[in-house]
Amino acid sequence: MSSALLISVRALNKTFEVGLRGCTARARALVDLQLDIARREIVAIVGNAGAGKTTLLRSIAGLLACDSGIIERARTAQHDAVRVVYLQDPVELSRFLAGGDSWDVAAVDNADAVLGDVSGSFAILAAARHARSVGGAMILASRDERTVASIADRLIVLERGRVRDGGCGASTPVSRVAEAASRSSR
Repeated sequence: MSSALLISVRALNKTFEVGLRGCTARARALVDLQLDIARREIVAIVGNAGAGKTTLLRSIAGLLACDSGIIERARTAQHDAVRVVYLQDPVELSRFLAGGDSWDVAAVDNADAVLGDVSGSFAILAAARHARSVGGAMILASRDERTVASIADRLIVLERGRVRDGGCGASTPVSRVAEAASRSSR
């Protein structure tokens, strides 16, 4: 893994059994997903409900085992591997920051929950500033790309467990998202 990377995800697959006893189906949450997270980078993972955002974040944080694939974490001077914290929403992020706990990568789910919440918005900005200053990173999951476009360095769109447009590092430049949002508001 490159020294510039904190997290490298390769060929990640996760399938869930859904339904009731006797009538179940398999739902693929992540399909051969490839993703790199660099130091000092804020990455937004955007997609509709069921796109695989939460599954990806929980997998990166080590809270969910995937069926196949590799999640590689860089080593740090202080620890054997990068410390990833999974937070369910920005409100939890503000409590976490106030506690003074240390982390290398913050994986914040439901980042769009900050709409209309000034303290949640400030928590995300403070965490992003902290991540950049210490060489960490932040991953924000959101259904609404406009919510995270102003803070993210990169925007990755998930559709049915796959990165739209394929490939590792495939992303929409945030400047294009912001430009499109400003055109639509005119």
